[in-house]
Amino acid sequence: MEGYDFKIESSGNHWRALIMLPRGDELKNVIASFAEIEWSRCGPVLDDPRIDQFYITHMTIWRYKEPHHQLEQHIKEAVESFEGRLAWQMTHYGRNWIIAPAEHNITDFKKRSHDPIKEIGIASNTDLMNLATHIKGYVEGFYQAGRS
Repeated sequence: MEGYDFKIESSGNHWRALIMLPRGDELKNVIASFAEIEWSRCGPVLDDPRIDQFYITHMTIWRYKEPHHQLEQHIKEAVESFEGRLAWQMTHYGRNWIIAPAEHNITDFKKRSHDPIKEIGIASNTDLMNLATHIKGYVEGFYQAGRS
């Protein structure tokens, strides 16, 4: 299943697969692994059992303590090259960076669904772990290959 991590456990002759759902902070954690973050917010964080937050569209907002122009450009390229259920974008707003589904997808979903916001929320949270993995691999690939 795309968008989910699986964990296989065994005990004797018994095997079971556990589906690991996104928590909501995967992008923030990857972005923080590259450089020190001064401030961040992401949501929804999917660990509140009282609220079905899987329907809320995901976004991650942050700023690094110091500007990292090349790093930020690599992250932006990774976001834009990601092929998931939705197209994603990274935009700069004031001092902060924002990663969220690209706006044109809202129009696409309105054509197909009676509840487009719910559909975008589900798709964004389904993409989340794969997007985080893609960004991590893309950015680390640049630095490991000696490109900057």
